[in-house]
Amino acid sequence: MASALSFCIAAAYVDPEYQLLQEEIIAVNAFDVQKGEEEAYSDDEDEDTDSVFSYDEVDRENLKFEDDQTEANGSHHANYPMMRDETNIAMFVKFLELSYQLCLTINTKRFSEGRPSSTLLVFLSGIPGFSQDCKHFLLARQFCPYLSGQIYIQRLILLERALPLRGYRAIGIPRRPHVNQLDQLNSIREKYMIAGTQHPLTEMISLRGFGRNIARTEPPSILFSWSDDGEIIRYGDF
Repeated sequence: MASALSFCIAAAYVDPEYQLLQEEIIAVNAFDVQKGEEEAYSDDEDEDTDSVFSYDEVDRENLKFEDDQTEANGSHHANYPMMRDETNIAMFVKFLELSYQLCLTINTKRFSEGRPSSTLLVFLSGIPGFSQDCKHFLLARQFCPYLSGQIYIQRLILLERALPLRGYRAIGIPRRPHVNQLDQLNSIREKYMIAGTQHPLTEMISLRGFGRNIARTEPPSILFSWSDDGEIIRYGDF
């Protein structure tokens, strides 16, 4: 579930405008020989002593770079060369916004009859608690990092809902205001992020705190043992 949410968030934060980094263009006159400097080359000189790039090659490279730069600046989606058409771009942006809406809906689902497992996110969050062979449960100290990852992603989703960097036209979320941003943040925090509210984030924070307490009572991950003669020490995973 954490991987799926990571993909949705990464997609939701894609900014439709990109700015290419400026690259240094090698000036043609950098290859000019300084005035007054006389160097004689014989006809049988090694070709290896000549410049790797001729003047014509440098000119072609510069012209090619300028053409590429002009083409890139003319498109707000230069990183998506297969999506030059405005209709495709609009559909892709709408897909990203709907993906974010799906993540937001899952994260803001209220418990049914006070049961945390009634929400999809809490129900599926227990899957990483199984071992890879699905034959036993992980220890608390092994499972808590998975919860921490899910908690972090949920906070990002809710933060973007409270103070979106840009507007989401397809799902009706306006861009964050220039004033009273703290009030808008608190309205989301009090509804979904404070302990006692019946939403997935607070339940996972509570589970992680409980797991950390349990982890203190668990045996160490590595056990050391001495040989019978006391000369050799051995260690192994628990």
